[in-house]
Amino acid sequence: MSKNENLWTLGHKLNNFRLKKGYTLQEVADALGITASFLSMVENGRSGIGFSKLQKLLAFYGLTLADLADKEDQHGRVVKLSQAAVLGYEIEGVEARLLVDRRNNYNIEPIYFRVQPGASIGYMQHQGEEFGFVVEGMFEVSLIDLETGNEEKYILEKGDTIYYPSTVQHKWTNVFSKISIFLAAVTPPTF
Repeated sequence: MSKNENLWTLGHKLNNFRLKKGYTLQEVADALGITASFLSMVENGRSGIGFSKLQKLLAFYGLTLADLADKEDQHGRVVKLSQAAVLGYEIEGVEARLLVDRRNNYNIEPIYFRVQPGASIGYMQHQGEEFGFVVEGMFEVSLIDLETGNEEKYILEKGDTIYYPSTVQHKWTNVFSKISIFLAAVTPPTF
């Protein structure tokens, strides 16, 4: 699927979610602190949306990134990476894939992230805990405790892991010159 097709597909789904919830563009924009014209452009496939803004938008609708996934791509207990549900449609140089079958009830949400050089995921913050494992490349992981204002930064290379409460603001940035990949396990399921 081309980038334009991805944007259109994402926008179409977001538009359907908003309409099913009965919100106007302006109501959603006001609640999220964005403009109605920006939201309209996203819904019409004429603009992308950042990963963290997308997560906030979906949370406003009572949904997660997993709700964007095509359910027919999932197969029982085994999920092949090539058939894993795509979350977020390669937003801002990030490809995210859900590594479990959405039809099954699960308590841990494993996600595959393939990140272009210089691209970031976050800042995000939500309930639960996260574990990350760098498969390839190098990432800078930033953690900010909003209560204390303390910020921690870590450089993670291939084979490195990190564990943290998801209630701290967190951001993953590919600081490598090539595509970098990490696996995350989030509990409870958030995306």
